Amino acid sequence: MLRGLAGQNSLEQKGFLEEIHKATKRMGIIVNNLLNISRIEMDNFDIKAEAIDINSSARSIALEFAPLMAEKNISYEVGAAEDALVVYFDENVLRMIIENLLSNSLKYTPRGGMVSFDLKKNKTSVVIEVSDNGCGIPDNQKEDIFKKSFRTDVAKSLTSEGSGLGLYMIKSVCARIGADIWLESELGKGTTAYVSLPIEEDSQLRIL
Repeated sequence: MLRGLAGQNSLEQKGFLEEIHKATKRMGIIVNNLLNISRIEMDNFDIKAEAIDINSSARSIALEFAPLMAEKNISYEVGAAEDALVVYFDENVLRMIIENLLSNSLKYTPRGGMVSFDLKKNKTSVVIEVSDNGCGIPDNQKEDIFKKSFRTDVAKSLTSEGSGLGLYMIKSVCARIGADIWLESELGKGTTAYVSLPIEEDSQLRIL
């Protein structure tokens, strides 16, 4: 309908449709998080690795957030290389990680702020990096940030949106596939999140 396939939309109709689209995107992420956490905690989370171009997939997922960033007038940079990097990995896990990291940055970065996404390969791993100049994390709550349903006091003061499940889920999945996640954050200045996916013969991610 947004693309006009059902007929021309008025400006008011387009505005309503865009709100529905954004709300559906947010709700989809929350529902998927709940389902995935349930599977993880029941030890029923299947990893279905296949050959994917991880650069292309990562860029595609990250660019889905461009309209949402633009609406908040956030300067958004997607720096993943366009050169093909074919690996053996689960694309759903890749999407889960990227969507949740970008969703957090979008949520806690103010209008007119900055968010960047990058994916880089080094000798031992592929590293996903999401950086913003949002609210940041208080020092006394950093060690709790990966706990289930935890939200910092500053996050709760900014918005009622958020379930506190995204980072918990990413941490749980990383533990399952032998990956690492860590954050660098300063209150009032922003956060950079890193997820390092190891490249090893017996790991979930292998270069083809």
